[in-house]
Amino acid sequence: MSDKRISALTEQTGLATGDFFAVDNAGETESKKIDQAYFSGQYDDMQNILGSKNLMPNEASTQVVSGITFTKYSDGRIKANGTASANINFTLSSSFWLPKGDYILTDGVKNQNYYVDIKNGSTVIARARDDGAFTLAADATLLSEIWITSGQTISNVTFYPMVRPANIPNTEYVPYAKSNKELTEDVASLNASFPKYPDMSNEIAIIGWQTSFSYTATQDCWAIVGLDSGAASTSAIAKLNGIRIAQVYDVTTSCQATSLIPLKKGDILTKEAASTTRGMYIIYGMRN
Repeated sequence: MSDKRISALTEQTGLATGDFFAVDNAGETESKKIDQAYFSGQYDDMQNILGSKNLMPNEASTQVVSGITFTKYSDGRIKANGTASANINFTLSSSFWLPKGDYILTDGVKNQNYYVDIKNGSTVIARARDDGAFTLAADATLLSEIWITSGQTISNVTFYPMVRPANIPNTEYVPYAKSNKELTEDVASLNASFPKYPDMSNEIAIIGWQTSFSYTATQDCWAIVGLDSGAASTSAIAKLNGIRIAQVYDVTTSCQATSLIPLKKGDILTKEAASTTRGMYIIYGMRN
């Protein structure tokens, strides 16, 4: 494995090249050194588990809450400025999952009157103003927030919210990043939501040139819709569930156009406009 890949791994995990750490080997603890000899062949496996040493996502957005202006930066930092007119619980992540284990919460501020905390349900289990250490006896879905005491004035204080595994000694802030496993699941979810390709060998319905038509999809499918303005200064319109999706118009002569449109079961496809105009469709099933 190249030194560059070792460098990338150590930056994300918070460990340093040359550091030693404990590894369980058949019930016996061994001390391993971060170097090319140990990590060769193991880099991808570790990347799949740990996208970043910071395991806490930050979904907050820039906004003003009870007199405090919170500014969110692209790397997850939060700058706070103003005077709190009430106790503030500014949510960073309303729901994030951690497996059972030992963790440390830090915020780069460590102040008694404004700090990041973590809740399991309604119970605060860690505060960055303290040592931030906490243990989960079982996998848990948690909430993270910035707490500010009412009446507290904050002058452009920047929070660096981070939860890291307790066995990582490096306290330097890094942004949250999803693991390869999580990213793969996201991509799979997106792919599942995309319409499949049309199967041109599976023709479900067809209608020739008509002055008007209406088709209700009996299954997920694709439609090839053709429109002809028919004459000068006229237009033909196709609508999907009452919303215009295609139109042709010509001020001098007949004009034609064709569109390929995905339909969900129950969608209604219609052709409207002047009686001198025409429309057609061919409905195809989905390719598995």
